[in-house]
Amino acid sequence: MYRICAITIALLLITLPSEVSAAPVDFQLAIQDDNPLLWYQLAEGTGQAVNFGSLGSAYNATYHGTVGRQMPTSSGDAGVEFDSIDDFLESLGSSPLVGNPTFSIETLIFFPVGGAAGLWGPYLHWGDGGGVSGSLSRTGQEVYFGAQNTNLNRVYTGFYNGGKRTQNTVPLGEWLHLVWTRQGGVSSDAGSTLYVNGLPVPLEQDPNLTPGFIGGTSIDVTSTPFRINRGRDFVDLRHFDGTMDEIALYDRVLTPQEVIDHTLQVPGMLVLGDYDQDGDVDGHDFLVWQRGGSPNGTGSGDLALWQAQYGTPVVAASTAVPEPSNWVFLLFAAVGGVFSRKR
Repeated sequence: MYRICAITIALLLITLPSEVSAAPVDFQLAIQDDNPLLWYQLAEGTGQAVNFGSLGSAYNATYHGTVGRQMPTSSGDAGVEFDSIDDFLESLGSSPLVGNPTFSIETLIFFPVGGAAGLWGPYLHWGDGGGVSGSLSRTGQEVYFGAQNTNLNRVYTGFYNGGKRTQNTVPLGEWLHLVWTRQGGVSSDAGSTLYVNGLPVPLEQDPNLTPGFIGGTSIDVTSTPFRINRGRDFVDLRHFDGTMDEIALYDRVLTPQEVIDHTLQVPGMLVLGDYDQDGDVDGHDFLVWQRGGSPNGTGSGDLALWQAQYGTPVVAASTAVPEPSNWVFLLFAAVGGVFSRKR
């Protein structure tokens, strides 16, 4: 009898959920379920970057320059590294998202401490207003999701000459899940939300652009191949340093629940400001920061993140799988009851 119970316990323990999920698979399944147009996993050692999105292989991308391939990521799969101005990817097909488009873009990305950015180096770009570099004809005709100006630690969401940047800096030296959702229509400002590690962050009009704000009637994005880490002008200057694990583009606005669901598939992904990792941002996190327990110690940047996110809960925390330790406790309690009855 005891041997049978021991075998049963062993088999049940084998089937219990593991403490750390296989993030690449879980994250990729979440993306797949939401049906992106464009989706690069960026794990190839040779050949083109395969498009796993609904647009198909006609939108595979070619590698240019000296892009680092099969670079390690926090999740155990592979990504690509950009560390020079000649590194970029370009899709074979041209974007179907034109005019004043609605879309969502998400990426898993790492910005190195000491890294650089140049002239709004894009994580993803499409559109071409024509003319020489800096021509006003480009205004409102190109989409930019990338670094803000020369600031690797700020994110830009918008168009050529008009959009928003993060009010606060984002952390360097750690993996981030960035999602920009945009409902097309009124202006370059309206309808845009940026999520960092699952939660929306405050944005402000980019002070380094002229005019900086574009009305909806002046937004008319053209169709070009998609580019990662390169625009259509100042081609030797627009870049960012970093490692990209995945990037996906959707032709709709992802909901806040979908965004956090994706974030939760990546183990170790910290909600900004949640320094005690209990699923919300509250006074306890301030105490952790005050004692030097946040990622950058008592730096003002971590304090600003806490202030911006204060009072924010992780909306999907209730959907998490129970901890294995709880399952084990209940299992042994039940088995203990069986043993006591058989004495």
